[in-house]
Amino acid sequence: MSSDRRSLCRRAVLAVAAAVLLGGCFTGQRPRLVEATLETGDANVDAVLALLGTAPDPVFTGRYRFTAPAPDGEVEGMGTVAQDGASRRSVTVAGARATLRFLVTRDGSRTCELPDGPCADGLDASRLSDLQLTVDFYGASAAAQLRRDAAQRVGPTTPSTETLAARSATCVAVPLSGGTSTYCALESGALARVEAADKTITLIHYEPTVRERAFSEPG
Repeated sequence: MSSDRRSLCRRAVLAVAAAVLLGGCFTGQRPRLVEATLETGDANVDAVLALLGTAPDPVFTGRYRFTAPAPDGEVEGMGTVAQDGASRRSVTVAGARATLRFLVTRDGSRTCELPDGPCADGLDASRLSDLQLTVDFYGASAAAQLRRDAAQRVGPTTPSTETLAARSATCVAVPLSGGTSTYCALESGALARVEAADKTITLIHYEPTVRERAFSEPG
């Protein structure tokens, strides 16, 4: 294993467990660091897991394209993630049903329907079910799905690097009984790509800043 990959795997030891991250997102609280090793024993998988969501409260904006299978073809959507360190997160998803904004701030969490509302307390992830997404699809959820796939792999994984949204991403392809799933992450910890049987998520734009309008509520 190269020294770079060993360094990435060691970072996984300090990563936040997926369940804890999910809990933090749904209460609006800052995720807690726990002493939980996320290594799977597969160096290629662990290199991506070591990146996903492990950067210390990064500030970034990412735009994503989504597709998911549906009975009559597939559904498509677009989304924007704005993470302003530990204090604020905004996830906006435009799908066939509605455009939703999920906000986490020091004051709590809100789910809003754009452009005119309403808003409700808490994060209602059920409204993203048609796209097979969760509110934290760009971090903890992707890591959890990669770990599940790694446990069910039917052959050796394949590492690679890709350029996504003009950024270098570390990737791993995981062979499964129904096909191959691919996961990619940026050095910042943000998800860059998922290509799996239940969905495709692709980062199409990335910048290490946030804009205040990403945190606005209707009305």
